[in-house]
Amino acid sequence: MSALVPLSTVTFHDGQKLHADLPRNTLDPRYPLCTNHRFACLCREAETAEDRQEWRAELEHARKVFAEVLAGHPTYTDDGRNQCLCTGCQVARATYGQFRSYSDIRRERKAAARRQQERDVEIDRLHGEITKLRARLRGRSGEASIDILRDAVQTEGGNWTVHRASHALPGRWIAPERLRTLLNQLADEGLLIKHGKLGRLWTPVGGGDA
Repeated sequence: MSALVPLSTVTFHDGQKLHADLPRNTLDPRYPLCTNHRFACLCREAETAEDRQEWRAELEHARKVFAEVLAGHPTYTDDGRNQCLCTGCQVARATYGQFRSYSDIRRERKAAARRQQERDVEIDRLHGEITKLRARLRGRSGEASIDILRDAVQTEGGNWTVHRASHALPGRWIAPERLRTLLNQLADEGLLIKHGKLGRLWTPVGGGDA
């Protein structure tokens, strides 16, 4: 093999050089045949270990930077379409996922969905607390449901559903169909926009979710 492959030159820390026919990778046929395992000299072992640590640290740093800079970018998509064409995403794809992989994208999506779910739950809880506080402070037990709901729509903002409307009317049981009628009435007044024929979502005029 030495006649076909140039000898490798190893330079040590003190300037000494040795020449040998060393394997360059695990594809070398001598690799699977090696059973006479032994350590290299101590300085060679130290340099090799240091190189590996530096390469791993550099790779982890690069992956962290890619994750921070490209957070939320559709670097990869399920069908390969509508992928982000920014320079960073193109570099990530050109390096075969070494710095940013499809698994990274899936983890980001799951984390974002989890945060959004937690945010929705918290918003729903706060809306309920605001409504209860308003009813308790203003003593509105005798006020008409449409008036309470109208005031809630004007002051709280955000999208409205039948479920949320029921929370805006504490201490009162109102059938879902009646709640839809009340929300549609507010839509007729120009306070809400009704979406869909089934009437499952109403958004405030001039804005979306708060």
